[in-house]
Amino acid sequence: MPVMRRRRLFHDVVHGPRLYDTDQYRQRMQLNAKDSLYMLRRMTKSKVFEAHQGCVNTVSWSEDGQLLLSGSDDLHLAITNPFTSEQLCRVNTPHRANIFSARFLPQSQCREIVSCSGDGMVVYTNLQDASGGGGGVGSSGIFRCLTRGTAYSVMTIPSEPRTFLSCGEDGAVRLYDLRRGTHCAQAHCTDHTLIRNPSAVTAMALGPIRHHYIATGSCGNSVRIYDRRSLRLAEAREPGERCPHTVPLKTFTNPNSPPRSYRITSLKYDAYEEQLLVNYSSDDVYLFEVAHSSGVGKVTALRAANAAAKLATEPAASPVRRLRLRSDWSDTGPEARPASELAAGMEVGQARPRLHDNIMHRMTGVLARMLADPQIRQGLTLARERRQEQPTPEFAPPVSLAPPVEQAASDADDDDSDDDNAGNRSDAVPPTRAEAGVLDWCAETVSTEVQQPVASSEAVAATSSSSGSGSDTSSAAGVGTGAPAAASSSGSRYDYIVQQYTGHRNSRTMIKEATFWGSNYVMAGSDCGCIFTWNRHTSELVMLMEGDRHVVNCVQPHPTLPILATSGIDYDIKLWEPLLEQETFDHVQARKIMQRNADMREETRNIITVPASFMVRMLACLHSLRHQNNPAGE
Repeated sequence: MPVMRRRRLFHDVVHGPRLYDTDQYRQRMQLNAKDSLYMLRRMTKSKVFEAHQGCVNTVSWSEDGQLLLSGSDDLHLAITNPFTSEQLCRVNTPHRANIFSARFLPQSQCREIVSCSGDGMVVYTNLQDASGGGGGVGSSGIFRCLTRGTAYSVMTIPSEPRTFLSCGEDGAVRLYDLRRGTHCAQAHCTDHTLIRNPSAVTAMALGPIRHHYIATGSCGNSVRIYDRRSLRLAEAREPGERCPHTVPLKTFTNPNSPPRSYRITSLKYDAYEEQLLVNYSSDDVYLFEVAHSSGVGKVTALRAANAAAKLATEPAASPVRRLRLRSDWSDTGPEARPASELAAGMEVGQARPRLHDNIMHRMTGVLARMLADPQIRQGLTLARERRQEQPTPEFAPPVSLAPPVEQAASDADDDDSDDDNAGNRSDAVPPTRAEAGVLDWCAETVSTEVQQPVASSEAVAATSSSSGSGSDTSSAAGVGTGAPAAASSSGSRYDYIVQQYTGHRNSRTMIKEATFWGSNYVMAGSDCGCIFTWNRHTSELVMLMEGDRHVVNCVQPHPTLPILATSGIDYDIKLWEPLLEQETFDHVQARKIMQRNADMREETRNIITVPASFMVRMLACLHSLRHQNNPAGE
């Protein structure tokens, strides 16, 4: 198990040349520079690259640390030299939705790239034919195996330069071999499927030493680890059951999971392949011991008792979740404040407006009144039952009762071509994909109102991934104390939790990263626009940097040097280096920010972020149901 490094940078500067050879000396200097708190607290923004014309959703370094690759909402890839601030290449991709992940292929001299996006496409780009500096288009190969939903991440394998992995909404982890082909146009293709997960795979990580272990994160709390040398499918329980999932080697879960589900936005192995850093949406960052732990065992009486106690203390679920337009970022950034502070009369220049003054709050009220109509409730329930009775393909995406919030915009745009079952039914409800998702969401809202307990299915978690379903105010109770918050997870069931890092806020985006800084520190972005750094071994917050006007999503340390690249909602990439002469960490201000994050995460727990088209369709569908003479659709 890794232990805290106690060697100081000064020791290596003075004694290193006589104790080690040149290569060892260089490696120790690089490692200890990142492990030095002195250097960390002198980090400052050194460069800003205007690389894109949209939010920068992915940033990654080349193998040698000389170039930065980025992808954006503007559907372009950019390659930048961070040391000269020169943009070497800008590539227009075939993607039709936001690019969420992009990586250089190993041993390709940074000329080959794989990327994925919200439209489900995985694209291989060869830059040999791309013109440098302009809007060049390299030769591309498109994999359309995932025809529904979002492709969240691509991952390369250092020892296998012609292969790479992808994961997405259908729960499949796919392994592509470019020696066998550079494109695939087959719908619901299973030729590349390596792992079948029971729920959407939103993040994944590869063991850095042997490259055999693949960790996957789902939209429903679970971290599953697979050994790709020995994969097998679970046996089908019933004759007509859908294609079974792959049996994981180990499974780990969030200790707060009984009452509700939390989407995993990033996974990261440590350098020793023993611990895994897990970033949960609407919860904290956890460090799991995965090498020497068997993971989650059988359900015990202790778990049942903890779940019952948690449910008893949780507030009842709102009959109708409050809605927020996706373009509304007023609850993010350094100037955002919780309603409690605004009510106290604090003067804030750009504080977000009160929810009851927002037009979305009034539209939510209209929706609540319409859902209270018995005729609409009956129509929604019957429409949902008929949709669930429709046959599914052999390997279909996991059924989701509600469309993923961040994906709803693309769903609404695709409705002209998605008429899958239009000829099979004479439903009064429009049969398009986006509208069907709206009806399913409304139907679940109705059932939630009747049942009252907080929903805990993985499908509901997919919808509330952008909502702040928060993890109690206990995350703020230990602000600045440095006490391991994971100790609250009593019982042997969660003995694999090494640390819990609190204080940041991860609610608005589904791609927020957490990573290691050297051997002693952990970093993560936040909805408050700051970069949080904790002591890995004590969970104490040791550094805070303001990195975006709204949200910091990507935090990517340089492979060797004490340099950090970050990006978020701003249209740029920021570079951070230890250039300050004095420490800038303010403990008092850090405590205030952590408390605000805890308050705002709790306040926004029942808010769902939707595009305007989703709201219009929702009201239109309910209006149609309300005025039907025959709501059963018979």
